[in-house]
Amino acid sequence: MNLGKTKVLIFHTSAQVRTKCHLTISHSPVEVVGSYVYLGVTFSARSSKFSMTHATKGKLMRGYTSLSLLERQCHQAYFQEPQTKGWLFDSLVTPSLMYASAVWAPRLPSFMLTQLERPMVTMLSRQLQSKSTVPHDIIRVEFTLTPMLVEALFQLVVFIHRIHSQPHDRISHQAFEASRSLYESGYTSSWYGMMVSWLLANGLDINNLPPLRYNHAIDNTLISHEDRNKVIRQEIWQIYTRYKWITPLEPLPSKMLYYKEHFMHFSKLGFITRPKYLDAFLPNALRVAIGQLRISSHQLEIENGRTNGVPREERICRLCHIEIEDEYHFTCKCPTYAEIREKYRDILGSSPTLPKLLDTLDIKKLGKYILELKQHRENKLQNVDNNVSNIHQHVTNEYFQGQGETRNVDTPAPLGLFLDEAKNQRRTKRPRMSGFKATRRGVEAIKKIRERELHRLEAMVGAPSTSGPRVTPAPKPFDLPLLFERLGWK
Repeated sequence: MNLGKTKVLIFHTSAQVRTKCHLTISHSPVEVVGSYVYLGVTFSARSSKFSMTHATKGKLMRGYTSLSLLERQCHQAYFQEPQTKGWLFDSLVTPSLMYASAVWAPRLPSFMLTQLERPMVTMLSRQLQSKSTVPHDIIRVEFTLTPMLVEALFQLVVFIHRIHSQPHDRISHQAFEASRSLYESGYTSSWYGMMVSWLLANGLDINNLPPLRYNHAIDNTLISHEDRNKVIRQEIWQIYTRYKWITPLEPLPSKMLYYKEHFMHFSKLGFITRPKYLDAFLPNALRVAIGQLRISSHQLEIENGRTNGVPREERICRLCHIEIEDEYHFTCKCPTYAEIREKYRDILGSSPTLPKLLDTLDIKKLGKYILELKQHRENKLQNVDNNVSNIHQHVTNEYFQGQGETRNVDTPAPLGLFLDEAKNQRRTKRPRMSGFKATRRGVEAIKKIRERELHRLEAMVGAPSTSGPRVTPAPKPFDLPLLFERLGWK
């Protein structure tokens, strides 16, 4: 036993209990520490009970640190190629997140594995500039990267094969057999019992693990470690894809179901095929335009209505007002973009469809087409919004011109902003944090201010005296019938 590496860790909330403990081995004192890192997991003595969820947060911080170093190097080298960047992530960031996961992953709650995927999703979201409403599963599948669950299962299966290949007198092999004996005797909370339950929950059997399930008669020693690991990873990824996407155990959400039906392609063996645009040499703007259309990270009405809770049948195109503005209508049918569509007739064909358009061989031209559609739509909607603001301004001017016959010239102009001015002012302000909720006292104060300003505005549009000093008129209600009469409305 190496006394220099041996430490004592006492799980107790009282510091006095931890400091009063003294342990000696061969008359040599053993140091009592407050925390200890073993197999990449930080054990802390501040709590009376060890929590794997709390210990995993340190791994998440190390993962973000590795990701920041990777992003810094790629930014300095002006390098953002998706496939190579994914390989760099698997080589530099994933080991810091999943080190020794074969030991601690079976005890980890499923939501913590999802949190361990956040560094990966953060990197991928930056590449496509996607919105936060896009599910993580869609972003990860778009780049055909394996989730952390598949990585943890892979490391566990490889660890079990390594244990079985060890001599029986090794301590690790004896510990494995002791944990299995506890499980067979009825102690299901042992590490072996939790491992068996975790494997079954993910479609694997402890007695029939890959690669042996391909051919039971083959000798495992004839397969090299590299080939064996490749087969293991592929089969676990295949099982995960089948239960998550092909024949899901639970119904998929609407956005994931739409992505599966229109943009996902599976090989004959059940693997997800990588989109062509990610392997093509493209400017970043064209890659982002194609990727945002595929993962529904755009500003079309089909997506805005989903975010705002508008029924699907009411998410009508704001330019043509004919039908629902989805990806197919935007790229292939809307008459507003007829001139642009004629310029790209070679990639659209005579009867364009969305799958046929996205499978075109000229990826660069596809990106230019989608980017031009997007810019044309933004310009058109900006003109529409300006027209609406002008109409509101015209209505306001007409009303105050009608009231001007009885108003004094010295009456100050009405306070407030028009819609376009309010929108510009709102853009300059910092957005409110998510989850913010005004206090009850603040709500009452805002209500009083609104009522006071409303009375003030009503008094300003009232009829002052025609002679003598100006007298503050009594509040007058907003006369809608008079406004409609002056505008010629019925």
